Amino acid sequence: MKQWLPLMLLSLAGCPEPMVMPSPDLPAECPETREQTCFPALCGEKLNACGQRVSCGTCEAGQSCTVTGVCETMMQCVPDVMGACIGHCGDQPDGCGGTVRCGPCMELDAGVDGGVVQMFRCPVTRSSVDRPDESGLLQVRMMYVIPSDLPDESLDVNGRICESARAFTGWLSTQLGGRTLRLDQKDGELDIGFLRLNKTNAEMRGSGNLSNVTTGIAYVRERIERELVAGNQIKPDKLYAVFYGGESTYACGGAAYPPALIGSVIAMYLKSNIGGVGCESRPWGQGNASLGYFDWAMLHDVLHGVGIVPAAAPNHHTTGHVFDVSATGPNTDLMYSPRPGMGDPGWGIDTPGGLVLDLRHDDYFAHDAGYVNLAKSAFLEPLPVGAVRPPGW
Repeated sequence: MKQWLPLMLLSLAGCPEPMVMPSPDLPAECPETREQTCFPALCGEKLNACGQRVSCGTCEAGQSCTVTGVCETMMQCVPDVMGACIGHCGDQPDGCGGTVRCGPCMELDAGVDGGVVQMFRCPVTRSSVDRPDESGLLQVRMMYVIPSDLPDESLDVNGRICESARAFTGWLSTQLGGRTLRLDQKDGELDIGFLRLNKTNAEMRGSGNLSNVTTGIAYVRERIERELVAGNQIKPDKLYAVFYGGESTYACGGAAYPPALIGSVIAMYLKSNIGGVGCESRPWGQGNASLGYFDWAMLHDVLHGVGIVPAAAPNHHTTGHVFDVSATGPNTDLMYSPRPGMGDPGWGIDTPGGLVLDLRHDDYFAHDAGYVNLAKSAFLEPLPVGAVRPPGW
């Protein structure tokens, strides 16, 4: 038996001891460096030569680590704001787990010539701030703005502006088959903003027909917009329909006209006197009656603000207007304007039956010619299928 012992010892000495694997979650010495283990990975975990987990780095917020150890920006869900609101009102799913605020679920009533009137309440308490919106979509905000030295006629709280809004949106609904402009509201009440400027009527009016936004008489609208911006009154995705209690010696109103003139403000100059005729000498309309001059004029200029009449339209002239030579009564078009030097008739707001939206539907409404079409405007409520923003917005 003794002769076998050395052989057995020799055999035992020649066998390697079982390898003790380190715990993958506890640190231990390993000849392989972190850089050697991770290369070329920049993130995530890898096992080193000793079987240990090694962290190769982390990614920034909004990024994820791929299986190859590269940080990539995660695909973010883009809420379908417009698509979610087509044909819907109130809060709707946005497709990303959240909600989008569509237009308010309006109560409608019989209105002008078989159309509908938005039955929002008229405010009786003045608000100098833009209250929380009922919709996250493009909308028109009504405002009453006055210069520092002219009387406050309380048009924002005495029903005058509110009834005008009812009148022109009600008429528009007759032309659009029930759709109309989306107005800024809060809890079923029209949200009309108020601002008294720090500048006088004379400062806002200007002193000369100069190509200078600060002093030119043709730039009252631009100066109003500047003051609203300075007063933190302007928000993205809103068009501001301002009834201005001051004057201009140039016109009864002014409008943005994208893409040629990008802006957020449309303004009626209530105290203007043009050619010896006071702009406010004509009656205002009511929500359940015919429209007056300023109701027609405000709607006319709001449509300028959404890019109408496009320059590509066949009957376009003089920056945003139409004269349809082949139509009967061209001056009854909402966007009509006399052609300079042509002796054309005045705007036909007194014509029996009132005005018409795009006389032959070939300039700015219900056409398929590829240029701006009011029927597809993202300012309409309910939101049309394939709605588009104004050019340049």
